[in-house]
Amino acid sequence: MEKDIYKIIIDEDTYNFRDNSIPAWAKEPNKPSYSASDVGALPVGTNIPIIQYIANESSMPETPTEGILYLIGEEPLISFTINNTSYQAVEGMTWGEWVESEYNTSGLKIIDDYIWTESGSNTIVKDEHDSSSKVTANEMIESNFTYYQFASGGSSD
Repeated sequence: MEKDIYKIIIDEDTYNFRDNSIPAWAKEPNKPSYSASDVGALPVGTNIPIIQYIANESSMPETPTEGILYLIGEEPLISFTINNTSYQAVEGMTWGEWVESEYNTSGLKIIDDYIWTESGSNTIVKDEHDSSSKVTANEMIESNFTYYQFASGGSSD
C-alpha cells in the first residue's frame, strides 16, 4: 500500500516527501490532549522555590522571602579533577559560576566563553586528545569527571 505524499513549504520552497513513520492518529483533525498530571509535569502556574542554604536555624531571616525554600546545612558538593588536581564545586554549578567562586583555587578564567588557565596558554577540555572538546562557561561541571589542560600547541600539561 502506498503512503500519502506530504508537502512542506519552507521559505516559499515546496518539498514533497513520503513519511511512513506518521501514525494515523496524528493525521486526524482532532488530536488527543493531555493534562500536566497525565504526563507527570507540574501544572501551569506552579511556583518552583529557589533553594537557599543557611548555616543554622538562627540564620533564618526574620521575614522569609516568598518563593525561597531555606535549607539548613551545607550545599551539596561534587568533586572533579583537572589533570591530576582535585577540585570541588556545588552540585549543579556551571563552569562560569565555578570560575567566579571561592572553589576556583587555581585562577582559571573565562576567555571568549571558554575556560582557560590563568596565563591564558591552556584551555580546559573534556578529552585530552581533542582540542575541540573545550569546556564552555555555561556547561555544567560533571561529578567525578577528569578534565584536562590543553596547550595551544596540541599537548596537555
